[in-house]
Amino acid sequence: MEDHTRVATATELAQGESAYAVHMHATLIIRINDNGTMRHVQIPTGEGDFVDPNLDNTGPRFHVHPNEDGILHMHDLDPHVFTLAEFFRGWGITFDANHIGRYVAGGGHTLTMTVKHGGINGNKKTRASDEFGDYVIQGAADPANGDIIVITYT
Repeated sequence: MEDHTRVATATELAQGESAYAVHMHATLIIRINDNGTMRHVQIPTGEGDFVDPNLDNTGPRFHVHPNEDGILHMHDLDPHVFTLAEFFRGWGITFDANHIGRYVAGGGHTLTMTVKHGGINGNKKTRASDEFGDYVIQGAADPANGDIIVITYT
C-alpha cells in the first residue's frame, strides 16, 4: 500500500479537492504515562505528507495540518478504507494491542483505546475498542463529526 494517491488526471487536477472520492477527518488523541506524568503526544505537523518523488501530481493519503493538533486528514482519489495502522506506519511508529512505539503493555502497564463515533456533535457513547491498528476510521467532512479516538498508555 502506497502512502500517497495515484497520479491525478488532468480533470481531477482541475477539480481540486472535489476530485477526492474520499475526503474525511477524525481526531486522534494519544496519552502516555511517562514515569508518573500523563503526557499528551503531539502529532507532528506534516505527518504523513507523502508524495511519490518520481511522479508529478500525487498527494498524501493521510496527514496532519499545522495548528490542527490531532486532526487526521484522509484523502484518496479512489474509494479507500483507512485504518489506524496505516496512519502509524506512515508516522514510523509501530502500534498494536500490545504496544505503541516503545511503550509496551504488561508488567503493570496497560494500553487502551476508546472511540466515539460522530465526534463532539455525535450522540453515540464512547466505547472501548480492542481493534487497535485494525480499527477502520469513521471520518467525516467536518472534523467535529468524525471519530474521536483516544489511545492511552498507563
